Amino acid sequence: MSIAPRITLYALIYGIEIDLKNFLKEVLRDSFVGNENIVSKTKERYVKAKGEGPKKDSELIDFLDFGDIYQILLAEKERLSAEIRKDLVKHREKLDAISSIRNRVMHPSRPLEVDDYYTVHEFARQVSKNNTWPRCKEMFYQVQEETPDHFLNRIPKTEIEEKVIHNLPVPDFDETGFVGRKDDVTRIKKQLSRKHQRIITLYGEGGIGKTAVMLKTAYDIIYDDECQFEWVIWITCKTKVLTNKGIKEIDGAIRSFKSMTQGIDNMFREIPKTATLKETIDSILDSMRQVKTLLILDNLETLQSEQEMMDFLNECQEVGKIAITSRIGLGQLDLPIKLDSMKEIEAEKLLREFARVRNVKLLYSLPKEQMQKYVRDLFLNPLCIKWFVQAVASGNPPNEVFSNIFTNEDRLLDYCLSSVYKKLDEEQKTFLHIILVNGKPTSKEELLFYKEGKNEINVKDSLNRLVFTSFVKIVRGEDGECGYDITDFARTYVLIEDPPSEKFCEKIMEKQNMTNGFREQIRIQSRSPYHPRYIDIRKDSESVLAIKLSEALKLRVEAIRAKEKGSLDKSKVAELYERALKKVSEVKEIQPSYFEAYRVSAFIYAEQRNYPAAEYEYQKALELEPDNSRIHHFYAGFLQRQLNNMEKAKEHAEIALNIDENSFETRYFYARCIGILGDYDRAIQMLKGLIIGEEHSLVEKRITATQITEFYKRKVEKKKDKEKDYQNAWRFFLKGVSFFETLEEINPDKTMKKTFVNLLDEGSQCIQDNEQRSNKLSELKSRYIDWIYDFDERGHLLKGNPIHLN
Repeated sequence: MSIAPRITLYALIYGIEIDLKNFLKEVLRDSFVGNENIVSKTKERYVKAKGEGPKKDSELIDFLDFGDIYQILLAEKERLSAEIRKDLVKHREKLDAISSIRNRVMHPSRPLEVDDYYTVHEFARQVSKNNTWPRCKEMFYQVQEETPDHFLNRIPKTEIEEKVIHNLPVPDFDETGFVGRKDDVTRIKKQLSRKHQRIITLYGEGGIGKTAVMLKTAYDIIYDDECQFEWVIWITCKTKVLTNKGIKEIDGAIRSFKSMTQGIDNMFREIPKTATLKETIDSILDSMRQVKTLLILDNLETLQSEQEMMDFLNECQEVGKIAITSRIGLGQLDLPIKLDSMKEIEAEKLLREFARVRNVKLLYSLPKEQMQKYVRDLFLNPLCIKWFVQAVASGNPPNEVFSNIFTNEDRLLDYCLSSVYKKLDEEQKTFLHIILVNGKPTSKEELLFYKEGKNEINVKDSLNRLVFTSFVKIVRGEDGECGYDITDFARTYVLIEDPPSEKFCEKIMEKQNMTNGFREQIRIQSRSPYHPRYIDIRKDSESVLAIKLSEALKLRVEAIRAKEKGSLDKSKVAELYERALKKVSEVKEIQPSYFEAYRVSAFIYAEQRNYPAAEYEYQKALELEPDNSRIHHFYAGFLQRQLNNMEKAKEHAEIALNIDENSFETRYFYARCIGILGDYDRAIQMLKGLIIGEEHSLVEKRITATQITEFYKRKVEKKKDKEKDYQNAWRFFLKGVSFFETLEEINPDKTMKKTFVNLLDEGSQCIQDNEQRSNKLSELKSRYIDWIYDFDERGHLLKGNPIHLN
């Protein structure tokens, strides 16, 4: 790590501070102006340094804080020269920032912020244009020419009093300052400040910046005036480091659970070499009971003692707080916090600043578009970005460096991902291969479909594990559906290290073709959304579930045909229904919120005459989809046909119609309901609207015409038999005949003809010795005599109840 930025800042801030003190000495001369608190604090510093009090107050100026000097000057600005006063007012924001920057610079281990160097350098550059700030100007030009080491002995040393005992390492982001990730730092601090949150794990893929974020968080905590900890202990389990020459092993690295516990205990006390593991753990727990401790375990995934570690953490959380960084989330005792890739603007800033520190002009002077391409190609990964800059700084062309990411023996991808990939089991690797071949975010339902023979619980466990390893991320599509996708970094690694076989790819693509063609197949086969075989598929995850439901419906049809033919015994029919319901149950287990599963099971139960079960399934479907016209439509049909509850059937048919008023099915069925309930005039009027124009098919028009004719027949029957109003019955009969005779274009089929013959049958009973009616009936008999005898011979009319026209 280079220390040049920090030393340069030492020099520039030192020059600025000397000038500010000189301004103050010129203004105050032999007197001292400041509030009592400032005077008291400054005298304490003077006495501590000199061993006695000052002879005159002006001697205190050299012991004032940077911020105090600046504030006193602002209060006394009217006594300053016009040029100095103008500079102080003009650069007020920068001087406020420099006061905070000085605090970071003077604490050798405290991390710098990304804008620290720029803020100080820019202020020094501007005020050095004239001679008003002589020491700042001197330092500014010297740092352009001298090496940083030249200033080491010229900077006054400050005595730092740490409020919190800690062993935090000097951050490796000190060269560039801490870039971005402020929201992540805030989130971690917030969780650690919560009383009941004892363990947090910051997890993410290798090189993503977990250590840097956690270290920045730790420094923020120890320098917070309200810090709740007395000790902050940092233990790193990192065993390897990546250099531009490859992966190197770290000498003396912690490689076992026992050595990790010894490292922790050594922070509290010097432990005997003969101490057992139990004694060491007991000592740690005892120490943490006595002092408020934050224990930070960095790169924890490198240790293999999983159960020992869990037991240890479980005990530690009772006496202190633990923060962990790992490439794999624990997912048990802890609160996992995922660290994602940097934002593109942050990654650009990191590349540019790191290139500036390394003096790689080729990179830091790049245009924005090229910079964006580089950081995207580097996966927005901080380690990749730094590795890239270092490699280019060593004299390698950028394009050659990119190719080396994938070809070097000790390549970057191996360092970041291999240790985690080796811990995945075969099933988890198979899921990665499925997502790769699928080529898009893949739902849990699709993974179950592609990976046959696995139940939902196993799949969910494997996917959670993959998410915690950061090989897989959860993404939300435009339709709101959550799917699993492999990260770009992991995708590149797997394609190189362990690509799926050709046979595996063929198998997955075969299933892809099956699901991709299924929606079209459903549309063609069912013709209408209100057809029983139609299955509503709104997102990809439902496609694979719909295949199972379609198979269940086919088994239902097989059972119905078997019953009709009488070729199978009852046990075989029951078996077909049982297999169908099992497939539906599998869908419910996978996705309990898929309403079509309940609609299909309701169909099957209704066929089995298990009406209470069918009713329950329809109610579940309506709970899930209260505004779905199809569910209301099918439920209305069940109420009418199976339960003979016409009032309730009409209620749901009306809801379906209100939701989907343009559908033939909803309009037809609602009209049919009100007609069956006796409102024949309104029903006929509604149904006639379905025959007009080209909107509906010939089949739909025939069905409608048949129903209209049936309602004319029923009204004639009602007037004749119940009301004994033969005159109005005859009048309505003639209306029905007139309507039917307008249907030549529809070309009436046998069902329509049979219904019309039944109407003629009712009309023949309205004669009552009326000659005019008798003549009309004779005319109709002559016109339709072939239909009448045809149906009579075929047995369509009940024997012993001959049509009255005969």
